[in-house]
Amino acid sequence: MENDTQLLLRYVQDRDETAFTELVRLRLGLVYSVALRRVGGDTQIAEDVAQKVFSDLARKAAVLSRRATLTGWLYVSTHHASAEAVRGERRRKTRELESQTMQTLLDESTPEPDLNRLRSTLDEVIVALRDDEREAIALRFFEQRSFAEIGATLRLSEEAARKRLDRALEKLRLALSRRGLTSTSLALTATLGELGASTGPAGLATQIAGGALTQVSAGGAGGSLATLLSPSTMVAGAALLAGGWAVVAQHGVNQRLGAELAGFSDQTNAITTLRTENSRLARDAAEAEAPLRRWAQAQPPAMTPAPMATPLPALPPGTAISVTKDGMILWGKVPVTLDDFVSRLQSLPSAAPNGESAVEISSAGIFPQLAYVIDEARKAGIKHVKVNGSRPNDPTFTPGWF
Repeated sequence: MENDTQLLLRYVQDRDETAFTELVRLRLGLVYSVALRRVGGDTQIAEDVAQKVFSDLARKAAVLSRRATLTGWLYVSTHHASAEAVRGERRRKTRELESQTMQTLLDESTPEPDLNRLRSTLDEVIVALRDDEREAIALRFFEQRSFAEIGATLRLSEEAARKRLDRALEKLRLALSRRGLTSTSLALTATLGELGASTGPAGLATQIAGGALTQVSAGGAGGSLATLLSPSTMVAGAALLAGGWAVVAQHGVNQRLGAELAGFSDQTNAITTLRTENSRLARDAAEAEAPLRRWAQAQPPAMTPAPMATPLPALPPGTAISVTKDGMILWGKVPVTLDDFVSRLQSLPSAAPNGESAVEISSAGIFPQLAYVIDEARKAGIKHVKVNGSRPNDPTFTPGWF
């Protein structure tokens, strides 16, 4: 037989509604009995509470399926849902009931047994326990599990499970004593056993499971359990159940898909806007940089004169280069074409002793052509360049080695 989490996992992974209905059938007794006790015996509100608890279970199934057991969660969820139902729908009647109960507890002339007072307060004390302690009590007294079964569920040894339950019972007894309720361990365990799950009304499990699954499929919307169980709605529901279930489920799917498509559309529009803005900014930046780029292109290449103390290497014969007034390049005294000039420059580093290639460049005062020659020497890997010339048209120019 599958346990709670196995059934819930089947529902999460396979959307197996039969597994969820079976889980509701197994745990309805616990939820209904706690709800009935917490709302003062009002069966209609207890059914509404049970509906809310199992609807929450269906909505949170993916997270809760990772728990080792659901008993403690169902107990606490029922406790909180009952309190909310009492506040919202039965506020006046609950205030009167609490007033009467408190008066009865404080009236020393009323001979009320401690056991009855214990039942009226025990739920609140159990909820205040730690989660692991509450799970141990729920498994032992609400599900009637053995210590071996409790240990297997909580991943403990049998002895460790027994010790955890003993600590939880001792904390319960001390908390009750602080409220003026003294009890022996035997009386406390007997009362806990009486608080265990009862059997819910016939057919209620199927109705609750259907209601919870409908609410999840329809995005959480739905009426109360009392409305679902009214004679008129049950007659109409029987006729519409077969076709209506598929329509409701498809409507929920359509709503979710519509919301997702709307989200994608918003994201697409945002991306298009960002791209347009980026293009505009890029154009603005290019326009702002254009004057600076034109100015930089018009500037001559920067040259840093080497110290005048640099010794002049021995120049190989024929490595004197000069630029004439009309812009012609001479290698030695021979005019050369640009291709021949570049080819000769590139051959110098490999032919120079110890790689100390050197050239001497002279200019007749035409600075752009001189700058071109120096730049080509740099590209060819010439290690030493000496520049001589009459006054170039650059006030920062100083002849010397580079």
